[in-house]
Amino acid sequence: MKNRKYATGSGPIALSLLDFCDVGTDGSAERGLAASIESAVLADRLGFKRYWLAEHWGVGVSTPSPEVLTPVIAGITERIRVGPAGVLLPFYSPLKVASNALLAEQLFPGRTDLGLARGAAAPEVVRALVGDGDWRSLATTYPDKVCEVVSCVEGRGSVAARSDDGAAPEIWILGAGSGSAPLAARLGTSFALSLFHVGAAADPTIITDMYRSNFRPSPIRGGRAQACIAVAGVCADTDAAAQRIASAHTNSFVHLNVIGTPVRWRDELTTLCRRFAVDEVVVLELSRHFEDHRRAIEALAEAFALDVALASV
Repeated sequence: MKNRKYATGSGPIALSLLDFCDVGTDGSAERGLAASIESAVLADRLGFKRYWLAEHWGVGVSTPSPEVLTPVIAGITERIRVGPAGVLLPFYSPLKVASNALLAEQLFPGRTDLGLARGAAAPEVVRALVGDGDWRSLATTYPDKVCEVVSCVEGRGSVAARSDDGAAPEIWILGAGSGSAPLAARLGTSFALSLFHVGAAADPTIITDMYRSNFRPSPIRGGRAQACIAVAGVCADTDAAAQRIASAHTNSFVHLNVIGTPVRWRDELTTLCRRFAVDEVVVLELSRHFEDHRRAIEALAEAFALDVALASV
C-alpha cells in the first residue's frame, strides 16, 4: 500500500458538518430550516471547517435545494465554508450547476464548496425532474457531467458560466466506494469518501492509491490532492444517552459509525484518520432533537479543540 503516512501527524484533525436538512421533530419544514441555520451559525462560531448541505427528496426533508440555502448560510456566517454536498448531478444541467456555484463563490469568495454526487431518488421524483425520457440510464451520464461541470467552473465550457475574475468554488467529488476516486484524481478535484452509506467500501486504498497516487492538478485551478472521510453517528455525554438517542434513528440507508461520548468520538475518529491518511472528517450527527444536536456539536468542538485550532490560523 502506498502513502500510509498519517496526514495529521503534526496537527489537529479538522471537523466539518453534514446536514441532511431534515424537517423538525414536529414535521415542520420551517422548524427544520431554522435548525439548519442555527446549527451552521454555531458551527461557524465553534471552529468547524465546512458546513455541507445534502440534497434529498422526500416528505421528511425541509428543502431539496442545498444550492439555494448555501448563500443564505454563507451570508449569516463569517468564515466557515458552505456548499451543497452533494448535488445529484445526473438530474441536472452541468452548466446550471456550475453557474449556481460560481455565483455563490463570487458573493462569498474563498468560502464555497461544490459537492457532486451520483445519488438516487424515487422513480416518481426522477421522472418529475428529468421528464419521460430514458431516466433509468441517467447514472451512466454522471462521469461526463462531472467533466462538464469542471470545464464550466474552469471557464472552458462551450457556454460562459463565469466572469473573468478567476473566482471558483472548491469542487468535491463524493463517493462511497472506488468508482469516483479515479475520476476525482484525473480531474484534479478534492475527494470525500463516505463511510456511513450502507454498503460503503471502507478501504483506505481508495484514498491512498486510487486517489492520491493518481492525482493530477488542474492546469487552471492548480491545487493539491485533498481528501476527507465522512462518518455518521450520535454524540452525547454518556454512552447510554448516545445509545438512547441513536435508537430513534430510522434511515435504513445510513450506517452509524460512532455512538458514544466525545472521548469515544475523538479516539475513534483519530484512529480512522490514521487508517485513511486524512486530516479532515465530515460528521453527520444524527440527534433528532435540536438541543441534543446542539450539545453534540459543542462537545465535539471541545473534544477536538476546534476553537484552539481556529485561533492558530
